[in-house]
Amino acid sequence: MAKDKPKKKVETVRERAERLAKEKTKQVTKPEKKETSKKRLFKRTRKEKTRRFHIVPSFFREAWSEIKQVTWPSRSDVIKLTIAVILFAVVFAGIISALDAGLVRIFKKVLLHG
Repeated sequence: MAKDKPKKKVETVRERAERLAKEKTKQVTKPEKKETSKKRLFKRTRKEKTRRFHIVPSFFREAWSEIKQVTWPSRSDVIKLTIAVILFAVVFAGIISALDAGLVRIFKKVLLHG
């Protein structure tokens, strides 16, 4: 009797794509050997040099899209909050100056006895 040879499994397109994606990620995640010489520390490849300038426009595009999404306060809200901050600063300054004047009097009496 002849032995039945195992049939080769036919790979579907999806399976092949997943296998290739896994292989690709394995290649990407492999740690690269880095040169420790001083030349390599200051030397950049052409790809690294051009890549850094692609970051700047994308940063500004993303920042502008974030600014568009902000809900800005109305004019009356801004005025009310500004007045509240100024009043708080004035009151807090008054409390600090009163504490300072009181502590100065106490220290003068204690240290100078008079």
